[in-house]
Amino acid sequence: MTNAGGSPDAGIRLSALDGIRFVAALMVVFYHYFALASAWGRPASAVFPTAHAAAEYGWLGVEVFFLVSGFVI
Repeated sequence: MTNAGGSPDAGIRLSALDGIRFVAALMVVFYHYFALASAWGRPASAVFPTAHAAAEYGWLGVEVFFLVSGFVI
């Protein structure tokens, strides 16, 4: 795709990167909801034993989100 000057369009957006950032943000939400001790009255691992095992890695969503955002910039 070219613009009026004939040069390649520098504004091409990679939709896959938006999807990765969205999944990374959901990982962080999942982490806060299922892994952190909150208002459940009991440890989150006792309330959500299966989800807690996967949610423990949700903090990596922050790293992935900023990695992709840095690449986009």
